[in-house]
Amino acid sequence: MVDAIPLLFQRIRDPFPKACGFPNTRELDNRIGHAFVFANPESVLFSARLAASLFAVMLLGVVWVVARSMFGLAAACVAGTLLAFEPNLLAHGALIATDVPAAFGTLASVFALYAYLVNRTRARWLLAALVTGVAFSLKHSTMLLVPILLILAVADPLVQRNGEPVGRRMGRNLLAVAGILLLALVVLWTVYGWRYQSRPHGAQTWGWGRPEFAGPVAQAIPRLEDAHLLPEAYLKGLQDVVVTSEVGRPAFILGRLYRRGQWFYFPLAIAIKFSLAVLVMAALSCCALRFWRARRRELLFLAVLPLVYLGSAMTSGLNMGVRHLLPVMVFVILFASAGSGELLAHSRKAQVALALLLGLHIASSLRAFPNYLSYSNEIWGGPGATYKHLSLSDSDWGQALKQAKAYVDRTPSSPCWIIRAFYATNQDYGIPCGETSGSIQQIPPVHYHGTLIVSSESLAGFDTALGGARLAATFRGREPKAKLGGSALLVYEGDFDLSVTAAYAYINLANQESGRNLDLARAHAETAARLSPDSPSAHGLVCSLARTREQSDVAERECNLALKLMKDDPNSTPLDEASMRGFMTALGIPIH
Repeated sequence: MVDAIPLLFQRIRDPFPKACGFPNTRELDNRIGHAFVFANPESVLFSARLAASLFAVMLLGVVWVVARSMFGLAAACVAGTLLAFEPNLLAHGALIATDVPAAFGTLASVFALYAYLVNRTRARWLLAALVTGVAFSLKHSTMLLVPILLILAVADPLVQRNGEPVGRRMGRNLLAVAGILLLALVVLWTVYGWRYQSRPHGAQTWGWGRPEFAGPVAQAIPRLEDAHLLPEAYLKGLQDVVVTSEVGRPAFILGRLYRRGQWFYFPLAIAIKFSLAVLVMAALSCCALRFWRARRRELLFLAVLPLVYLGSAMTSGLNMGVRHLLPVMVFVILFASAGSGELLAHSRKAQVALALLLGLHIASSLRAFPNYLSYSNEIWGGPGATYKHLSLSDSDWGQALKQAKAYVDRTPSSPCWIIRAFYATNQDYGIPCGETSGSIQQIPPVHYHGTLIVSSESLAGFDTALGGARLAATFRGREPKAKLGGSALLVYEGDFDLSVTAAYAYINLANQESGRNLDLARAHAETAARLSPDSPSAHGLVCSLARTREQSDVAERECNLALKLMKDDPNSTPLDEASMRGFMTALGIPIH
């Protein structure tokens, strides 16, 4: 809503003015959003990103206030410097996304509770409720503030004694936090205009319903819908996030694709994506025992949120970027600034060391410019090597297509083809290459010679529509000629076997023809299975089309082959196997 405010003052072209009446699917939403962005001048997107960047500016302001209030002017200067040059904040601070706003909201909420407990006034209590409600409306993960604030309410009397009985003070704190949370929900309803229905005229809204594969948290959300306790749009989004986290998605870390999220993903992502200076200063801060012993309350308020957020992330099946831990990053910066600043403030040599660490942080940030999205620190090779360790929003979010256009313009003699995992098209940027992507399914030459530009997300093996892990295997051991956007797009030259990518283009064609021309659809599916014989998607499609033609022997063979291939396929999840078994059972196909 904030990001869209500048659009109210501009002449906007909307290619789908009645989108609210369309079927509610993520695929359609992506296509409509893409069409909207490219139907308007780039100045429209720029103005929206300018509005989005206000959250980053406000976050910087809150960090300054928190550090100054808790630890003094010197700590505020150090924390402000670290945050102002923080590559991850610079990468996401102006994007139309919820990550930096969530960092702002969570810090403001926790500090507002701290300020209230230091000086219990009605104005501070109301402010804590207001900012917590705003935080709830910024991102679904900010609901973790509920246990965080409750833990702080219970733990604060244990670390900060003032003569009042501990039990009594805990009770007062819990009562205050309960009131804060209730009033915060009022703020959340206000943001949604006190309207339960998410779509006009009672139109059906897509949701996960009550899937048997969802965990207890996701299964509880429909009960909240039945009771209309929160806005429908909020609950649908929350359910989507929770179910996806419980079911899991493939994860890429340190060059390996896992079928589901791994507990060590986020700790490693922090070690890769946070600057060395911040990590060193955080380690030094851990050694400032005397300092933290005198500031136990402040340490408590800096420690609880990172522990809860990181614990939640490590138990999630969804590993999609360090951006989800930006709230943790802010608290780490505050912790590092206060403790290391105190530790290094008592001698000239120590002050020089602190200045050198800040200089290292600034230099690392400037060295990454403008490729902040694919930033990694120097131990891991910098932005040009991030694709080897991480993917998705840590490396490749479609940000380098203008650089691809410039590269192709500089080297026009060679034929070129682009394989990428996002919705933009070559036509959007005027890139004169063939393309296979999430929105364009051109069939590439099976045996290709020339320049091949591949998104690092594709090389990680995520996108099954482009070949998944099989496509990634074809580039193993090959060094790119050039890297664009840090390492968002990788440029290769030479001879390539693109049969896997071609196979998935044929799968897409088969799906398109399945409702119109079964013979043609079956031919496309069989071509895909021939080009990629170990693809469960290809054999599963042959099975479903054969069953349609009452060829039960072919259906039985192909479905069982697809099920067998899924067991060793890194792109297949347990949910995929369960879906295949359910499909076979429903149609009476024997499972071998």
